[in-house]
Amino acid sequence: MRIDLDTTIPAGWREICGVLEDAGHDVFLVGGCVRDSILGRPIADVDLATTADAGEILGTAAAAGLRTVPTGVKYGSISVFASCNQFTVTSFRRDLDSDGRHPSIAFSDDISEDAARRDFTMNAIYSTPEGEIIDPLDGMGDLLAGRVRFIGEPSDRLREDCLRMLRFFRFHIHYGGDGVELDGDGLAAVRSMVDGVGRLSRERIGQELLRMLDARESSRGVLPMEKVGLLERILPGSTANALPILERIESKLGIDPDALRRLALLGGGDMAKSVRLSRKIARRVETLFRAKSGSETPSTLGYRLGERLAVDAMLLRGAERGVELESDFQAIAANAARRKFPVAAKDLTSDFSGSDLGRMLAGLEVLWIESSFSLDRNALLSVACGDGCLARDSHPPAREGGAGSMIAT
Repeated sequence: MRIDLDTTIPAGWREICGVLEDAGHDVFLVGGCVRDSILGRPIADVDLATTADAGEILGTAAAAGLRTVPTGVKYGSISVFASCNQFTVTSFRRDLDSDGRHPSIAFSDDISEDAARRDFTMNAIYSTPEGEIIDPLDGMGDLLAGRVRFIGEPSDRLREDCLRMLRFFRFHIHYGGDGVELDGDGLAAVRSMVDGVGRLSRERIGQELLRMLDARESSRGVLPMEKVGLLERILPGSTANALPILERIESKLGIDPDALRRLALLGGGDMAKSVRLSRKIARRVETLFRAKSGSETPSTLGYRLGERLAVDAMLLRGAERGVELESDFQAIAANAARRKFPVAAKDLTSDFSGSDLGRMLAGLEVLWIESSFSLDRNALLSVACGDGCLARDSHPPAREGGAGSMIAT
């Protein structure tokens, strides 16, 4: 089998292959770029495997005027730049031993040894620069059948890198065929070694989980993760029961999947601590986690949180509570997000001050929201300062949003 590489892979890779071959080294494309080229999918990263060692890669690239970064020189992995694109060039190697995070490796000139140390058979498919497929481990058969299968003994692959537990489920989400179940040997290995995930950094776990949750049918992998205890191990107190419901709602409404929306649905514990998130992202997830349990209307959510968060919060409520959403909730939230409260504190300072002023502003704002933003500034001020003016020493009962009722008596 041959594949057309020039129409799918970014420019520059042929230049790198050429300089390595001219120096007497074999070089192949491998992994995701080959796998996705075969399936006709977009290519994100390009990995090249070569018989050259790290020093030879660096020296050959420098002689050709190509910029390099020794990103993983200890493991024979070098980033090489050509035609403004970045490529990872790695020496053939075999793993000697590993604690699940830091493998000990030896360089090799044997493509079969290099293939044997990879994670899944579908990631051990190579291509020559001419597009000829080299498939030492029958990865093609598994790829076309939609089977995610560890190379060799699954427990050996997991001991080499515990992150492969999460990758096992992510690859099933993205590459598993319709009706194809997760590999039983792989599942058994993950179940027996689930505690090993504790040796991984929270950053690596978070990156892998978010890539999983960003898929349209992420529940295909997340539900089995929960069943074997891996989800609880990385997100204590979480549950994926409502995830398939959310996916159906998103599909019905034509809304794209969103990893942070799904993360807020899973919930449980301190998510920002369990999977390290930036402060900005953590705030969004925590806001959604709180909002999904509330009772505010789409108008209130849209006004207070903005359109995007309001829509997400309503989707989460629909999924978690199993209720039908109003057909126009997105339009309501969008309309509310554009609104600006027409009353300012200075409009009320002649009649109110201190905490009374704050309560009055908050109550008028609630009244304005509940009127579907129909009350204008004059109408709201007449409520505050007319015959039905709220007594300064009163403490009205709490209403939606925590503000006091402003209905005149």
